[in-house]
Amino acid sequence: MADSTEGKRTELQAQTERQTPRTREMNILTMIGNAIGGTLTLNEILDRALDATLTCLNMEAGEVFLVDATRGEVSKVRHRGQIPESFAERTCFALGEGIPGRVVQTNECIIIPDLASDRRFLRPQVIEAGFRTFAAVPLRAKGRIVGCFDIVGRQPYTLTERDLELLNAVGAAIGLAVANGHLYEDLWIATKQLEAKIEELRRTQATLIETERLRAMGQLAAGVAHDFNNTLMTILGQTQLMRLSLQQGTSSKDQLSEHLKRVERAALDAAETVRRIREATRQRGMEPFTAVAINEIVTDVLDVTRPRWQHEPQARGVMITLRTDLVAVPAVSGREAELREALTNLLFNAVDALPHGGTITITTRATRAAEGELVEVTVSDTGIGMPETVRARLFEPFFTTKGVKGTGLGLSMVQGIVRRHGGTIDVTSAPGEGTTVTVRLPAATESAGPAPPPTAPAPLPSSLRALVIDDVPFIAETLVQLLCAMGHEAEAVASGEEGLARLEAGDFDLVITDLSMPGMSGWEVASVVKARWPRLPVILITGWGEVVEDEQMAISGVDLILPKPFTNEQLLQAIAQALAVSEERRPSSD
Repeated sequence: MADSTEGKRTELQAQTERQTPRTREMNILTMIGNAIGGTLTLNEILDRALDATLTCLNMEAGEVFLVDATRGEVSKVRHRGQIPESFAERTCFALGEGIPGRVVQTNECIIIPDLASDRRFLRPQVIEAGFRTFAAVPLRAKGRIVGCFDIVGRQPYTLTERDLELLNAVGAAIGLAVANGHLYEDLWIATKQLEAKIEELRRTQATLIETERLRAMGQLAAGVAHDFNNTLMTILGQTQLMRLSLQQGTSSKDQLSEHLKRVERAALDAAETVRRIREATRQRGMEPFTAVAINEIVTDVLDVTRPRWQHEPQARGVMITLRTDLVAVPAVSGREAELREALTNLLFNAVDALPHGGTITITTRATRAAEGELVEVTVSDTGIGMPETVRARLFEPFFTTKGVKGTGLGLSMVQGIVRRHGGTIDVTSAPGEGTTVTVRLPAATESAGPAPPPTAPAPLPSSLRALVIDDVPFIAETLVQLLCAMGHEAEAVASGEEGLARLEAGDFDLVITDLSMPGMSGWEVASVVKARWPRLPVILITGWGEVVEDEQMAISGVDLILPKPFTNEQLLQAIAQALAVSEERRPSSD
């Protein structure tokens, strides 16, 4: 490496000797300027500047020192030329100490014809190596001193006024390169810090958005607990009435039948509540847009949020009246879950604006604009309203007037949902005059049309033999009893492993298996069943609702999924459909 560097300097020196002094100086400064304006690193620029200066002035070594303001000293960053080990004796100087410290402190050049006779020079190994002539020049940039550079030779040399001018010009060029390098470094650090802040903001925003969703879910959960307690009270009360009437011998068939109808109705109502909550709070992926009936969305949201706008205020002695004016409107193109979330947020905001009660009105209507047919949904309240200064900032992320109770993301999320659906959202309000939020969504370009009527399943055989697999004994026993009451035979086992063993030993027409079980899951049971007995229909029952993937259903071979809870009629229909599906899947050679 040293031979290569020396060879480049020898070649540069030969070229320089053929030029006039003024041309040499201009060429050196041009070369340094081009290096600064190019893509070289700071160290590469410093090396080229030192090499060119040493060659031009016939010197043998050079150094660059830069100021370390935090430590109050100057430190050597580059060395070029001969006998570098002699210059390694001392690499840092305090401000005012030695030649580098003095040059930086005084902002003056120091020229020493004979190093051995100057006590300011504090590196004896350089003198012992035979170096005599020395010059040090400050590095200036934008009115401040950023360091210094020096050159030294072993031959006697008297620096002229022109040499000094060249050194000052080189010092100014190097100083500019150092300043630019610092700016680039500062910019790089600032960029990394900005990237880190943006990432932190992204994570914070994601957390707050999730917090907002959880807050809405928490409000729903409080109301759901109220509704379920009422449902449980109905079931418990009717059950105890039946027990009491049986004990007293006062029950009649009609009375027991009426009690049972009420229990059944309460259970079905609870199941519908669960379904709507699952739809309102389920995680959304990137599902494609479908034709959505906006009036059905409004109805669903009102039902599932009833505890929030009716029961909770009533418990505080506050009366909120909710009115609807839902006219026939075309379907909109969108995602049901997102539209439910948007309307739920708007309804909750309206409730919050009625601390002392009032009226909320939700209307739908069809309208036209230049871009085509629109469906307009308005949510109005007679609440406290807001001034223009607040209304203008409603959709700003993190802006809230609810204090610690709000995250400031509810309306921002609603606006994002509306925009993703190609719609607009407007708010009109005034203090004491309530608030009206108007959402306009494009109507679906193509009507989805009514769903085709379901094909009537083939009648069931007079008697089937079914295997029920469920780790919850009460559910397994209930299913067996239901099937037997319908004229079929049924057995129950508590695990997938037991079920497969029972299938090996007996002959069955149908398998009904739970999804979530210890050991083998319902998916795994179905896969093994279909591998060993391809013609045997498999029904998967699950309390997770309809949140199973079609791909997993196809891989496992499940013929039909039946969400819990289900009625006798739904169970019979599922059996008929599963038998039909299994028959369709049979190879034609059979």
